[in-house]
Amino acid sequence: MIFKKEILGKSLSGVEIPILTITDFSETNKRKKTIIMVGRLHPGETHSSWLIHGFIRYLLSENYKARELRKRIVFKIVPMLNPDGVIVGNYRCSLAGCDMNRNFGGDTHVAQRLNPEPIHFKKMAKSQNRIAFFFDVHSHSSKKSVFIYGPYFPLHSEHYLKIRVMPRLLSEKTQMFRYYSCRFRNEAHKLHSSRLTIFRECNLPQCYTIETSIMGFLSKERQNISFGIPSLQYFGEKLGETLLDWFQILEVHQREKIKKAIMMSKQRRTRKRTIIDIIGEEDYLEYRDVIDD
Repeated sequence: MIFKKEILGKSLSGVEIPILTITDFSETNKRKKTIIMVGRLHPGETHSSWLIHGFIRYLLSENYKARELRKRIVFKIVPMLNPDGVIVGNYRCSLAGCDMNRNFGGDTHVAQRLNPEPIHFKKMAKSQNRIAFFFDVHSHSSKKSVFIYGPYFPLHSEHYLKIRVMPRLLSEKTQMFRYYSCRFRNEAHKLHSSRLTIFRECNLPQCYTIETSIMGFLSKERQNISFGIPSLQYFGEKLGETLLDWFQILEVHQREKIKKAIMMSKQRRTRKRTIIDIIGEEDYLEYRDVIDD
């Protein structure tokens, strides 16, 4: 079994909001991470649906990389968080006239009455263990290509470079993605967006908004190419491949740290304390079976 469909909650008008769980349910790997993805906060941004469609199709495929992803990760995907807005034909707002992507934080009492969908989503997100990534998928009305918005960290922070690794890898996969259009900021006017709210309330550094331009993308020959359904689905596949690359790089890095820690611990009496000092307590607990071997 690799797929499960459940109901996240109901929209303001009573429409059920589906949430999909994709993983290898037979895999008992205790080190599995979770990736959360959401789309169509702005109902008129249809690019979001086709990108997520391609991503889901890739994760459910028999491709060996997709199988490796399912072994390592639990995917929680909400393809459409604003079904009311889609049904009534709004471009950016919910049924109550709210911009859902500016109402993820703030007054909870007001949100429960007029904007219940983000409340359901945050409750689900906070219940997850070991979250590695959050993706909120949108369309962009002016800038070209696909790019990412991420959180700000100062240069001396360990996260400054770490949050840039995934988009850099993605730029090497496809010319549709432009790394130099990415921005890593915590803008005041986006304080209650989904990205910054999850970043803040779940203490998750790797929170990204994926923006797909309605203007198309620039090829290597500097030609403007429009996005179509196949190209957006293709990008969803490339996103999946990039995530596997990221996790494989992380695993190699972690094992190198463990080897170094074990070698240094042999030179000291307090073996456990030495290893924890080098790799951190969280990684020690996660890889304790590897260290004991």
